[in-house]
Amino acid sequence: REVLHHAIVQHYDSPLAFENFAKVTAISLLFLSVVRSAPFSAKALSAHTEDLQPWVDLARRLGFLGLSDALGTADPVEWHKKATALVGEDKQQSPGSGEAACIGASASEWQRIFSGLIDAWFEATILPILKDSKEGSVLPIFLCLAARRLNSYNR
Repeated sequence: REVLHHAIVQHYDSPLAFENFAKVTAISLLFLSVVRSAPFSAKALSAHTEDLQPWVDLARRLGFLGLSDALGTADPVEWHKKATALVGEDKQQSPGSGEAACIGASASEWQRIFSGLIDAWFEATILPILKDSKEGSVLPIFLCLAARRLNSYNR
């Protein structure tokens, strides 16, 4: 516990800044996990979306209004429809064949597309919030060191 406290004081603006960064990160990643666990069935997915609301509400209750608003833009029902339509187009199925795109050999293609839509949303909507949270809590010198390290890995 003492070691953790020392690391927090050394790397973050304050223990509260660390705590907020940890909360924003945890809520974001747990929300993402719930979205990714969406069922293949469109009917079951409608019920599944109710599992997302507590995370939106928690972010708001903790004062992370930007995160709450961003989480509220997640639309797994629409992503499900898009993935199903795209798999249907690939297989030249009729638009009404819906659930057939989510079973058998098509399931892995559907999952790849659905995951890609989730990833695109997360990268465009949530990652900027995580980046801002990190930049607002980590001491600037450590942000510079981390950026340098990342640049050296990417070469």
